[in-house]
Amino acid sequence: LQKRIDEIYTDICKKNKDGELVTKQIFLKLVNIVESESGSRAVSRRAYHNEFVGEAVESNLKRFIDENLLVSNYEYSSKDKLSIGTTTKLIQNATIEIAHEILLSSWDKLKRWLEEEKEAIILKNWLVGETRRWLEVRAENKSKASEEFLKGARLDQIVEFRDKNAFEKVGGLVEQENEFIDTSVEWRDREYK
Repeated sequence: LQKRIDEIYTDICKKNKDGELVTKQIFLKLVNIVESESGSRAVSRRAYHNEFVGEAVESNLKRFIDENLLVSNYEYSSKDKLSIGTTTKLIQNATIEIAHEILLSSWDKLKRWLEEEKEAIILKNWLVGETRRWLEVRAENKSKASEEFLKGARLDQIVEFRDKNAFEKVGGLVEQENEFIDTSVEWRDREYK
């Protein structure tokens, strides 16, 4: 498996000058770092397709899916509570995940990337979840959305990472994440005044 992914990776890098960065961004979006008794370790993470932005990213994503290294699927959700005998419109969200979790421990390049970007991965994945929660609360009750804003040291850390472009190596921020950060900063500044 490592030999096969190295061949694909080498081919991508030959065809595209940004091949290494794009591949790194794709795979680091699909990993989470979790703490256990024996220390931290990487685990596969299911990401929504809309987290992947850009023509080069889409092209490489398709290649890795076609090569069966990544899996594309759908997740269904509903805004309404499901009950027996009711018809509910389901929302279909495309997802991507690593097909073979063994890649996390066997592909040397990925292991090196994980070590280099560990803090950014943890912070970015946390931000994805917080942004999703904020968007859901805002959609249900706009006046309660301010309760979900980023605050304190965590907000400062995220702004610092964004200012240093530290999230770029893990795929960057999507529009909603930037909006969430900016709105949180504006709210903090208003509260401070």
